[in-house]
Amino acid sequence: MKRMPKRRDDLVARREDPDLLLLDPVSGQVKVLNETAVFIWDRCDGEKTLDSVMEEMAAIYDGISAEEIENDLVMVINKFVSSGLVEELTEQSEIRQ
Repeated sequence: MKRMPKRRDDLVARREDPDLLLLDPVSGQVKVLNETAVFIWDRCDGEKTLDSVMEEMAAIYDGISAEEIENDLVMVINKFVSSGLVEELTEQSEIRQ
């Protein structure tokens, strides 16, 4: 089962309810996460699985199809990865856990 990526430890986070501001000290860039992205961000611990997060989202976002939840989750994670905000887990690191 695929695990969620892990948040970078060096990012500076500041809550501005319902959003979250992330400062990347390396690039100097600031990213603003909306409420849904914050929900996903909080679960990027390298431990939770994609399936467990999809189940949590389905319980909260009643009336949204499983397919739409999965698409949104994957889209947000891909944005986190392309922005360098998370560390992707490799098969090697998944095996060691």
